[in-house]
Amino acid sequence: DYVIDERLQSEIINTVGVSIYASPALAKRAAKPGAQLSDLPFIMPPDDFKPTRFMWRTLKEAGIEPKNIIARSQFPEVTATMCLEGHGVAVLFDHFVASGLAEGRIVKLGPPMPSTSLVLLIGPRAQRPAAAPAVELFRQATRKLATR
Repeated sequence: DYVIDERLQSEIINTVGVSIYASPALAKRAAKPGAQLSDLPFIMPPDDFKPTRFMWRTLKEAGIEPKNIIARSQFPEVTATMCLEGHGVAVLFDHFVASGLAEGRIVKLGPPMPSTSLVLLIGPRAQRPAAAPAVELFRQATRKLATR
């Protein structure tokens, strides 16, 4: 599945939290006696999207196997918006929904999820000295984004 390209440099930019999120209304539904988190409407990435395997594995390790997938998006911003609007439950980076969590528009559900790392891959052209300022700008912007 993975191709190793010796020309690439990689570095961990940041470690970010990952959690299962839902609107307050869906969270109430999940809290009812006999309710199973796996039965709630889930928003997942497309099956052919590589991060999907990570998400399925993480959920399965937590004892959750979504049965009702109502939407798919490869874009975390779209998934977060749908979750904030109450359409479904989603696994999201904590920083994507920090403001919604602070405002009470979204809540964490289920068991704690393992954190993950944001990795920067630097290709041969970006390794040139002339590209160093742009790479550093990207690195810093990504770190700030992940800590919002």
